[in-house]
Amino acid sequence: MSMRDMVDETKPTGITQRTGRKSVRGYMPERLSISRRNIGATDHQENTGPKVVDMSMTTTEAGEAALGLTYLVFTLVLTLYYLKMLSPVLSNDLWWERFNASGAQSYVIDVYNGQLNLVTHGTVDFTSPVLGIYKDYSTYYTPIEVTPTYPRMVAHAHSQDIAAIITNLRTFSGPEAVDTQYCWLDFNRTWEVAHTSMRQKRCQTRYIENAAMYWETTARLVNWKTFMDKREGEWNVTVADGLRKTPEGRAWLTRTPNAFKDLPTEMALWKQAGLTYFTLQYMNAVTWSVTETMSIANAFGSHEEISNKRMTGRDRDWSLWMYQWSPGNDIYVAQACGYSFIRSDSANQQFTYPCDYADYLLNPANYTCDPCNSPWNPVPGDCAPDWEWMMGMPDVPIVQMVRSNVGPFGSIDAFFVPAPASLKTLYATFHTLLTELAQSNQAFHNALVAIPGYHADPVPPSWLNPSYEYMGGDPSCTDRQPLPFVQSSMAFDIACTDQSRHTMLLHRFNTLFALWASKASPPTMCSLCPTLASVCLSVVVPSVTALDLFNNNAVTPPSDSLVQVAKADIVTLNVGTLQFAFNIVDSTNVFLTQPLLASTLSAWDAFGWVYLYEWAAGIREVVSIEGDRGVFSVVSNTYDPIINEAGALEVPKSACQYLWIISVTVSAILVSVGAIFTGYTVLMRFRIVGRNLFRFNRIVGVVWLGRPLLLVRGMTAVVLLSTSPLDFGVIHGFTRFEFAPRTFVESMIVSGEAMWISYVIHDVLLLFTRHYELHFAPISTGLCWLVYVIIDVASPYKIEATLDQLCTVDYRICGIRCTSGAISMGNVKRAMMLLVIQVVCIAVAFCVVKVWQCVRPTQSAKSAFTGHLLLSGSATAFLHKETTEKGAWMVDRAACVMCGLITFRSYFFDTKLWLLLVDRDANEVVKWNKKLFEPPELNLALRDDEADISTYASKVVQIRLETSSRKRFFAMAAGLGYVFATIFASITYLTLTSTNMANDFWWANYNASREHVYVSRMYNSQLLYRPHGGTVSLDSTIFVDDADYNSSLAKGVEVTMVSLYVSQVKSTDGSDMATVVRGLRHMDACLAPWISTQYCWLDFEKTWEMANSVQRQVRCSQNYTANGAVYLESVLRNVNWNRLQSCWGSSLSTAIGTPLSQSDKGTMWWASIQSTSQTMTESAEVSYWQSFGVSSFSTDWQNYKSIGIIDTFNVQNAFGISYPMTLKYTNGSMQLSTQTSLKMYWSFASDLWAVTSSTSGMGGASLLRGTPHFAFASQSMA
Repeated sequence: MSMRDMVDETKPTGITQRTGRKSVRGYMPERLSISRRNIGATDHQENTGPKVVDMSMTTTEAGEAALGLTYLVFTLVLTLYYLKMLSPVLSNDLWWERFNASGAQSYVIDVYNGQLNLVTHGTVDFTSPVLGIYKDYSTYYTPIEVTPTYPRMVAHAHSQDIAAIITNLRTFSGPEAVDTQYCWLDFNRTWEVAHTSMRQKRCQTRYIENAAMYWETTARLVNWKTFMDKREGEWNVTVADGLRKTPEGRAWLTRTPNAFKDLPTEMALWKQAGLTYFTLQYMNAVTWSVTETMSIANAFGSHEEISNKRMTGRDRDWSLWMYQWSPGNDIYVAQACGYSFIRSDSANQQFTYPCDYADYLLNPANYTCDPCNSPWNPVPGDCAPDWEWMMGMPDVPIVQMVRSNVGPFGSIDAFFVPAPASLKTLYATFHTLLTELAQSNQAFHNALVAIPGYHADPVPPSWLNPSYEYMGGDPSCTDRQPLPFVQSSMAFDIACTDQSRHTMLLHRFNTLFALWASKASPPTMCSLCPTLASVCLSVVVPSVTALDLFNNNAVTPPSDSLVQVAKADIVTLNVGTLQFAFNIVDSTNVFLTQPLLASTLSAWDAFGWVYLYEWAAGIREVVSIEGDRGVFSVVSNTYDPIINEAGALEVPKSACQYLWIISVTVSAILVSVGAIFTGYTVLMRFRIVGRNLFRFNRIVGVVWLGRPLLLVRGMTAVVLLSTSPLDFGVIHGFTRFEFAPRTFVESMIVSGEAMWISYVIHDVLLLFTRHYELHFAPISTGLCWLVYVIIDVASPYKIEATLDQLCTVDYRICGIRCTSGAISMGNVKRAMMLLVIQVVCIAVAFCVVKVWQCVRPTQSAKSAFTGHLLLSGSATAFLHKETTEKGAWMVDRAACVMCGLITFRSYFFDTKLWLLLVDRDANEVVKWNKKLFEPPELNLALRDDEADISTYASKVVQIRLETSSRKRFFAMAAGLGYVFATIFASITYLTLTSTNMANDFWWANYNASREHVYVSRMYNSQLLYRPHGGTVSLDSTIFVDDADYNSSLAKGVEVTMVSLYVSQVKSTDGSDMATVVRGLRHMDACLAPWISTQYCWLDFEKTWEMANSVQRQVRCSQNYTANGAVYLESVLRNVNWNRLQSCWGSSLSTAIGTPLSQSDKGTMWWASIQSTSQTMTESAEVSYWQSFGVSSFSTDWQNYKSIGIIDTFNVQNAFGISYPMTLKYTNGSMQLSTQTSLKMYWSFASDLWAVTSSTSGMGGASLLRGTPHFAFASQSMA
């Protein structure tokens, strides 16, 4: 078949054929051939001489090739180096480098928690050295300590949010449900309701602005019908009957029920009544729940919520009920006795015999009769029951002292007292100066580290009397017995059965603060410790050395005025401590008090400042106990922190993975193309057009990768430039963030990567700017790159953080929900600005080039090469144009690779079209064996000498159209129908799959409040009795759940956890030896001595015994040999030895290391246990245990710590990707203040403490039986 026949048969449209050098363009048969051979008269003209190819290179061409290849290697190395820069940032969707749960995330939470204890609004400079925290964040587990006083702090801080309080009170069932002690019935204070006349006077002087003291506050807001259905009888007896006796009372009863109109009206009424705040009584019947989050934003503008506090609410023992037992109990008991709350009503208890209501009517203002107390009733108890009598208080010394010094029980008010702002400022200033100096001054840091931490037992001098025995300082612990030492103060979680000696932990920070504020001397300060004076000196003496360095080297010398202002506020508040004592000589009660700070200097001031430091830090609190006889602001015991753990699942890591894959793909393809290019270059002996390599990224990016991938890659750089560069590290033990701007080279690299976006824009604009692209594109890119570099070097983005606490306090359910602030790790506005800069630079460069070409015209666009069907627009625009006399473009074989064309002998493989093409001009004599590409001339009029072909083709087309018009119509209709059907199917598919693709599980209609709750409840119930049940079917009828999952319900279905579930897991799966080994290796080694077990032997070979008594050692041999928990070696072999040594090194050396050193075998064993720690694999370690007959690891029952659990189930989609879903998440924590189990065995940690304590009676002793200085050789734990 001739070429003419082929043209006629296939009827291509828009074909142009030229005389002289005939060619076919726009034609694509099954296997396209490219031919530049002459057709017609010159078809058979061939060169008969030998083929001579010009392979010479000029010096300029060789130089260009060398520079081009250097640039290629350089740009490919940089694209890989960029991945190294990008990798740590793309570890999470926050674009926060090294932001892991136990490290940076825990640090950020600690910073926010610490700041929120002091202020609730402001800014936080995360790069400031003052935010350094003396804590190790490098371990697998980092506990986050939350002060238990936080709920009370927040509730008090929001006591003036009247609008929120009114809204919340409307949810109460009635006024009796509010935890308060009322003073008045109405806002006008017409009807007084205090239990005693003295309290009524206290109400007038102290509580008149407190809305919680008025029945009407809540009575106006509640649903009156609901309240009456529950309390109508009690209400009538205690309130309504008395009111109905007067017109004013009846009017109040008429207007008060359902009186609420709207929030502004109610707020105005409160203001009119002079009510400015709403503060409830200090109660400990319930631990409030707290959920607090912060927001972290990245440069995309995406926000993630991070939990910085999680405190579970729960009911607990109510030890403060005797202060006042709430209106709910009042109204019940008063109704039973027939009493009226209204003090002016004749049915009030104060008018019972021997008092008389008639006497009150004669002179109400001066009426003072009290029917149960002298002088009106000399016989105690011979009266109608009063409030204290109803409580059944025993006649014991503490009750007697409270009654005579504070006031009668049942009429005591208790309120949380926040730390004054001056004290918080002093505390913050001290820590700012100390933290800065410790990081910048090596001498001060060394002196600070040298300060140990020990317990002291300070006692105010006025309390010391050999005749005194003490009963503690909590008025609610009425049954305590006198003991010959001072005991603990009051506490929210007080255990009245614990009568241990009062001690105070002195450590480097609170001791230094106390010495700084008090100017006390060590001997004077420690002389107040009756039994631990030497221990006190061991802390205070090195603290004085550190204080001298602190005062002499602080950047800003501390101001004494701050101390004086804080001291004045403390003296005004009269904060102190108290102690109930009994004089055994004369059998009298002694009520002891001691202010933390006196108006004049005293020896006690130093310890007073320790109390105040811990108050400001939130580990103590102050409660104002206010009674009819006196008011005392009492400082509490120290509280053990509530342990939280950063939620790793709160920081998503999904989008970053896709971005990382795309970025790696871009680099991989660029490097691969570069490698292929280099291969061709070597094969061609480096005969390439070097200047083309300077457009390598532009051409290869568009041809081999495509615009979407390039946009994504460019956006990663823009986001990186809009994200704060931080370094998370440790300076002298203080962990903190440091602002770490990119180096100049790194800024250039990242800025260069951002230019991919410009490349894409240039490629899109080719349709309109192709004749200017070669000139304005590099100018715009260079200009934009320069601007980016200048911005990033001169003003890199710095992290921004704000404190802005917004809380919802729910008094009904005792819960608090807060948002604490926001962190901007990246700035979306900066990212948008950078994108706008690219657009502006492109526009400016184009305008400049356009004007320049108007002023200095260049070659006409019409005469320029217009492109080729196998070459992309970018290749046509940017490749160096070297043409033949006939206009064909010569491209070297290496450059063809950049264009997506792989050449091999006489073939082209087009990677864009995925076609194999034949180059029929492969034998053409061209310099360096370059490939020829002629520009197409589509849609031009056919030349005159081709009229016969045109006429013939037209006739053929016309005939075929006429003969097949009907078929053609049906074919067209069918084709259009297919197109529309395809579009409809695509839209329908998207609609149908919208529910399936709404989550990564591809689980249709999966809802967090429905399916997720159902599955969680199912797992919680099934795991109790078949934790290893295998595969089950979710649609099985055995999993029927009768809960109401109706989405319209106000409250969703709850997911609860059985409280004993953790113990069940611990005793089953938790005792598996492989699990135990893994747990030991990942735990904080400093907590290892707190594992609840009594060790029987030091080593698995039972060489060294450790039981406290002979009887227990026998019991060990009989019953516990297979239990790995009774061998100390099981722990020592697997915990982090360096971490263990940092906390317990001296104790272990004293108790074990020293006695072992008395024998060669012991010395070798002690050395080997340190060197072999964590060297075996987990399975090998288990086998090692089993070789000694150890088959389990069972610890003792205890209640001095709660066991945390993280329980998850996986949801796997059809791609095989699993997503962990949290089922249970609780944190373990120490609860030493409320434990009762340490009396059975006080823990190995206490043993280790005792052997290094000079006051324990075990100082310097060994814990190994059979050694000369065994601690229990001549004494027992009792």
